Amino acid sequence: VAGGSLDQSTGAFPFYQDSAHPNVLRENNDAALRSANVAALWTVSDNTTIRLLGNYFYADRGAAGVAITPGQGASSLNARQSDAQTFGAIKADYDDGPLATTLCLAWQRQFESYRDPEEGTNDSGWNNLLDASARASYTINPLAEAFAGVEEEHTGLAGTTNRTPSRDSIIDRNRT
Repeated sequence: VAGGSLDQSTGAFPFYQDSAHPNVLRENNDAALRSANVAALWTVSDNTTIRLLGNYFYADRGAAGVAITPGQGASSLNARQSDAQTFGAIKADYDDGPLATTLCLAWQRQFESYRDPEEGTNDSGWNNLLDASARASYTINPLAEAFAGVEEEHTGLAGTTNRTPSRDSIIDRNRT
């Protein structure tokens, strides 16, 4: 199964600002959003299945700010923000009567950015997450079941250092 979408908007809707500017159009308010997903199931045997999952999302839009200047539809005409996320996983399930097990590997990458050339701001960050897990259950009798599992997750955050126009560092967010 697969799917996707693309949505776009100019965001230039009219709004009332004051009696001298009763019909101002919103500026720098456009948006573009893309997404896709995929899912697959493979039945290996009567008691074993493997699933593949994936999705992607991206959004880029203007960051207009408050419309405070008379006759102008934004306080920031060039600021932009973007977000993205990618995810993928493979999961194997085995169920044979009293014993059931699951193995899973997953990866996720998240991105965000904010850019405002008028303010000298260009900030972005990437977050990578890797996950591995194994679980098992065993039915001892109709009233008792034993469970065990282990999971490991690693996260790495890296990003640009947001700087003011004087090049002074105000954010440092490189982490592992």
